[in-house]
Amino acid sequence: MFKVHRLTPDVQFAEKDDYAIIAMVENGLGISILPELVLKDTSRKIISKELEIPAYRDLGIAVKDKSMLSAST
Repeated sequence: MFKVHRLTPDVQFAEKDDYAIIAMVENGLGISILPELVLKDTSRKIISKELEIPAYRDLGIAVKDKSMLSAST
């Protein structure tokens, strides 16, 4: 998304845990782009906004044996 719009963010902190990211944003340490599901029903004091141009990601699941798949998979 950044490449398409020719943006280079000034990254000072990097974190993989969604809830740590939300806490950092809540404490004024910057902004983040997170999936809508992570932000749904949060009680944190943050502002959630939609992107002007929606961004999507593809998720995949790797399995060793298809016969062992559950209905939710």
